[in-house]
Amino acid sequence: MLETLLAFSQHPLVLAILLVLVSYVLEDVAIVLAALLALDGYLPISWGMTAAFIGIWSGDLGLYGLGRLACRYQWAQRYVASHPRVKQFGGWLADQLLVKILICRLMPGLRFPGYVACGLYQLSLATFCLAISLATLVWTVLVFAGFYLFGELFEGWFDQAKWGLIPLALLLIWWSRRKAQQSMVEELTS
Repeated sequence: MLETLLAFSQHPLVLAILLVLVSYVLEDVAIVLAALLALDGYLPISWGMTAAFIGIWSGDLGLYGLGRLACRYQWAQRYVASHPRVKQFGGWLADQLLVKILICRLMPGLRFPGYVACGLYQLSLATFCLAISLATLVWTVLVFAGFYLFGELFEGWFDQAKWGLIPLALLLIWWSRRKAQQSMVEELTS
């Protein structure tokens, strides 16, 4: 029974579905896992990148949907109203929506209030979908390719240890995004 379960869990379609689900909780982990699974041959590269993209894109669309729900339902409005940054983002997002959604994708802490505000203030769904498609594609390809190429470069040197490097990799992503956010805040305030 256990052997059957393990064999089933290694099927590429099952792994791709799991990556989509993981991306709803931790986007960067899903991308790194997809790269490592592709590197180890458990998943084709195209499936890994596609699964990570679909998970992240649909999660972003869900945040927009949460904002739209807040327009119609009191329970959703209470949830959104508990995040004061959502209301601040409404006016900021109105101009240059495409560019500002890209900024929200790259800067830590901006995605939730920014994307929910897009839905709450009923900004263009078509423009929002285009922007998150571009932003998600760029982010997924950059992170996936970086980890995949890094893994290929050191293939054989750390076959088993690479799975332990996931926390280090995520810390590096968090740190670089944090530095970019600090730099942007300094630029805007000066």
